Amino acid sequence: MDRNVVTATILIGLIMMVWLFWLAPQQTTPPPASQDDASSEVDETRRPPEPVRQATPTISESPDLRPVADSLFDEAQSGTERLVTVENEVYKAVFSTKGATLRSFEMKAFKRPDLVSPVQLVDTLRAGAIGLQFTTPSSHAVDTRTIYFETSAPDVLTIDREDVELRFTANIGSGSIIQTYSFDPDTYQIDLDVRQTNPDAFSTPDGYELIWDGAVPFSEDNPKVESQNAGAFARSGGEVEKVVLMRDENGSKRLGGKVDWIGIKNQYFAAIVMPDQETRGAEIFGARVGEPGEMGYAVHFEGLLDMGYAGDETHQFRLYLGPMEYFTLASYRLGLYDMVDYGWKAIQWMIRPLAKFVFIPLFAFMHSFIPSYGIVIILLAVLMKIVLYPLTKKSFRSMAKMRDLQPRMEAIKEKYGDNPQKQQEAMMKMYKEEGANPLGGCLPMLLQYPVIIALWRFLPQSIEIRQQGFLWASDLSAPDK
Repeated sequence: MDRNVVTATILIGLIMMVWLFWLAPQQTTPPPASQDDASSEVDETRRPPEPVRQATPTISESPDLRPVADSLFDEAQSGTERLVTVENEVYKAVFSTKGATLRSFEMKAFKRPDLVSPVQLVDTLRAGAIGLQFTTPSSHAVDTRTIYFETSAPDVLTIDREDVELRFTANIGSGSIIQTYSFDPDTYQIDLDVRQTNPDAFSTPDGYELIWDGAVPFSEDNPKVESQNAGAFARSGGEVEKVVLMRDENGSKRLGGKVDWIGIKNQYFAAIVMPDQETRGAEIFGARVGEPGEMGYAVHFEGLLDMGYAGDETHQFRLYLGPMEYFTLASYRLGLYDMVDYGWKAIQWMIRPLAKFVFIPLFAFMHSFIPSYGIVIILLAVLMKIVLYPLTKKSFRSMAKMRDLQPRMEAIKEKYGDNPQKQQEAMMKMYKEEGANPLGGCLPMLLQYPVIIALWRFLPQSIEIRQQGFLWASDLSAPDK
């Protein structure tokens, strides 16, 4: 029994050290512990060459999309670009006939820190957020963002009552590519249908890849904090894989087989592509220049889906471009909210359920009748204190009892100073007589940590309190300045 107590004491001490390390303030130079584990998952090997780009692009500029050196595409690669603006209740999007791609996506309900400019979810310096990549029968790489499409749509589409479609068509030899976007009046979802007629005329049986190259630009004024929550993600087999760039300047991860979705996110917003049919795989990758907060810092994340050969079949995708709002993402039943980081991977099995099934629903319920998020946070903290009070009380009582026994413990040490075994036996006898437990003060405190960490990780990433003020604080989601 003595040996068991000593072993348990050592284990508790180690656990406490890990928890204290986890809760300690983050240093400015090393990355947070929560991202170390994620970074270790990133493939540190050199990013594999892309089938279309002839050179690795700089982060802040549009990639070098060169025209296809194939006469079959001469007509499709000559034309005049026309922009089509699509606007509904929640966003304003701009599409281009060059590439049938998305060039801009502004959300009306969310502003940048200046409280004037809308949050932009597409890197407007690049050639377009969405592209198809494939290989021609003559082994030339093609990116559809170099191809001019045609559309009969007007320059402005207003989606106010019913769903509206925007169709782009590119004729290539005896075949064609048709991309059709569908819009709802009041949601952040955009449906995309991709159809290739007679694809054998312009591509190989290897099929195509759909790429999201729009990143998700940072939207907050603290790049150090936002960089900790940004990355590229993909879900396969129920597991979410990720690429984050806290230490490495670039990274990639390739997944094989069926992939549920790929997504790029910053601290509060995401761009997610969900295929409605099976894929052959996916890849997520990113590149970084400089350190967060430094002059010249830039980061870019991308993701692609390997769709394989479709023939004349139509491939359907759902695009979600919007806030990381739990109930909206949960409605897809694809684990989209699992992109949110809840700390060290070894403890996420405890922290994530507490946040998703306790704090988030409770937070929403309390706000349904309390308009101020500041008051909701205060009441949530008080409620947590009340719930944890029995454990706190038990811990304090145990520590007080051990403190009262301190004189007797010193006396036993003096009496059996030369005989550790007798000393331990006397100590255990005293504990038994007094009903004391030397570990009784640590265990109740240890049980509280998952609850505390879940709340600590949930609040800073909650879109609901972004730019919500209370008393002197102008933004409850940001550190006090």
